[in-house]
Amino acid sequence: MAHNLWRSRDHRHGYGLVAKVSRSHFGFDVGLNRLRDVVALLVSGALGALLVAVFICLLLLADEKLDPVDVLVAARPLLIGAIIGIAVITPLTLRLALLPRPSLNHTSLRLLSELLLFVVVMIAALWVIVAAAGPDGSRLFYLLFLPVVVAAVRYGLNGACIALAITQLALVGLLHRYGYDADAFTGFQLLMLVLSATGLTVGVVVTERLHADEMIREVERQLRAKEAEAAQAARFNLVGGTAAALAHEINQPMTAARALARTVQQSVYQTPTSRVPTPMYPN
Repeated sequence: MAHNLWRSRDHRHGYGLVAKVSRSHFGFDVGLNRLRDVVALLVSGALGALLVAVFICLLLLADEKLDPVDVLVAARPLLIGAIIGIAVITPLTLRLALLPRPSLNHTSLRLLSELLLFVVVMIAALWVIVAAAGPDGSRLFYLLFLPVVVAAVRYGLNGACIALAITQLALVGLLHRYGYDADAFTGFQLLMLVLSATGLTVGVVVTERLHADEMIREVERQLRAKEAEAAQAARFNLVGGTAAALAHEINQPMTAARALARTVQQSVYQTPTSRVPTPMYPN
């Protein structure tokens, strides 16, 4: 019980320290929307797994439960299992936690059918690799790259995370079902780690491209809105200028007519002041 408690504390402190350093010094974004975030996750996960493996091996050495010769033998599967767990489960958990709830509630029937088809294809490929091919099945592991890459290209990082999680669960289940030993299990997990890195890289590149296209469309929408506002303002200015010019053209003749009428009125109704009559015949 005490050993399990110490191991749990080692896991928490080791991964917590690596996560804190990644967030504070490397600007790690938990949304995994950039390639550098995925690379930082994989590197920090590997470092955290290495740190935890060293802590546990030192604990077992101090308790005389493990010989120094067996350290590498015991640490290798522990390290690989921790790294593959981080590479597969952590991105899926982060993406599901940050995914908007309406998108989860309105899952289309087409998406569910494609997911079911992917599960069938993946299980069939894994059965060929694990069961039918026997000990040399790892040579056929490349068959799993095609469906994972297709899912990543089609749905971005979300599709890659779901595809890798399904592949990992099916692979572990089939390996246990057909009784593979620890060395074969570790070899398959190494191949699964390569597949995870490939799928996550392709998925995040597609997601970055989708985000870039969305930003371009948003900028175009804003530009069209600004152009519409500018056109409307130009129409208002044109109408205002036309109205001012029309008012000026109408007001100018009316002003001239009023001035002429006032002049005529003054000429007609003006009373003569003193007018001296001129004699008809001179003296």
